[in-house]
Amino acid sequence: MTERQQIAFLLKSTGKDSRSNKENEEAPAASRKSASAAPSKNKSTGKKKPTGKKKRAPLSPAAPQTPPRTPAPEAVAAAPTAAPEEPPPPPPPPREVRLLMEMSRPSRPRAPAGPRCPSPASRARFVIDDARAAAAADAALGRPSSAEAPPACWRPGFPAVGAAVAIHAFPDNDPANTPRWYVARVVRVLTRKANGKGRVKVLYDADGTYDWVVLPDVENCVEIDREFASSEALAPLRARAGGCCLAGASVVVEAPAAAAIEAAEGSDGDLAFRVLSGGAAAGADAGALRAYKVIADGLLAGLRGRNCLYQHVFGRHAWTLVASRGATVIGGATFRLVRLGAAVVAEVTTISVAAAAAGERAGTRLSDRVKALASRHAAARGAEAAFVVAAAENSVAATSFWAKQRLIAGPAADHLFAHLDSVCLEYTNATHVCARLDVDTYDEDARLDVDGGDDALLDGLGRLSLAPPAAR
Repeated sequence: MTERQQIAFLLKSTGKDSRSNKENEEAPAASRKSASAAPSKNKSTGKKKPTGKKKRAPLSPAAPQTPPRTPAPEAVAAAPTAAPEEPPPPPPPPREVRLLMEMSRPSRPRAPAGPRCPSPASRARFVIDDARAAAAADAALGRPSSAEAPPACWRPGFPAVGAAVAIHAFPDNDPANTPRWYVARVVRVLTRKANGKGRVKVLYDADGTYDWVVLPDVENCVEIDREFASSEALAPLRARAGGCCLAGASVVVEAPAAAAIEAAEGSDGDLAFRVLSGGAAAGADAGALRAYKVIADGLLAGLRGRNCLYQHVFGRHAWTLVASRGATVIGGATFRLVRLGAAVVAEVTTISVAAAAAGERAGTRLSDRVKALASRHAAARGAEAAFVVAAAENSVAATSFWAKQRLIAGPAADHLFAHLDSVCLEYTNATHVCARLDVDTYDEDARLDVDGGDDALLDGLGRLSLAPPAAR
């Protein structure tokens, strides 16, 4: 806006204000005048009071009247002329004309639409095509579509769409024939109820026929892992018969045997070790567990949400190996013992050592005693193999600590946790690590020698975030 435009705007606004003020001043005066001219009534009598002014008599038709004034010719010429009226807007065109106008306009390029979800029929077709492609790939590799013995690696549960399953059935549906294990692919999951029961539709690799299977049926339908037989990285998980030692009908959480507790407890220098049950803790045992939880609260802050750390320490199946110096608890390790097929798995859920005890190898001593407990428990239960597993945070400190304890990440650890999926918690920003133990022959001197205080690395274990387990 230029300077002249600003001055014109100010003059115009001040002119409006003056005119509005004048109108506001004239309006009350007119109202007062009309109020004074109106006759008022007497409240007591209800009659009108005289106003004190005389009414003028109306002019008679014979009385002379003043003629109206006529403006001068100059004034008439100088008077502004009225602006011509604008013509009314034309009516809107009819609908047919508007449609023709829209069709005559050039089309604008539209943004590409997002991916659309395929229909249920097309999704089913894709799943069936994938199942047939997987069957053709197995046939090209020389894998049989049926066998007399069960698969080398299998696990119970409710398979998802696309999973490979082994079904124990009679050839040609004739009970007189010897039953065989047939490989099939899940192409549809009809219902999965809250109790874990339901039905799935499968496609057989042998002849391409369909069948409905009611689950769970561990004796006649199990989920299989076709990659187990060809993966050399899973050699630590193989049993003496060549199959997976983790394959079993159920996953059971067990309490440690008395011989296993005796192998883990004892004294080592100025440190004393005790095995305490979280579900049955009372008295002095409960006080020791609370002292250990205070230490874990500071180091494992990521587990305090959703009451997870409390369940790790005081859960019904939780056990804690507590290390104390005199009456003071300096650290501990919580674990669970799981019987899985022909193996016993010790899952270390938390391990924490106070900063005052750093450099005394308390964390390594706790790890060694948990391994000894798992080995002795496997021997007492007649298990074929023993494992110790943990979820290590994705950091150099945590990975280095577990590597010094010979717990390594890799396909074996992932395969083991796949079997433990029904009882293990799922962590974010963590890596599965495991180590296989000799049953009842664990030697503390056979572990990897470590120079210096490795327990200072435990400070890096305290940032695990816990995800809720999947509903089953």
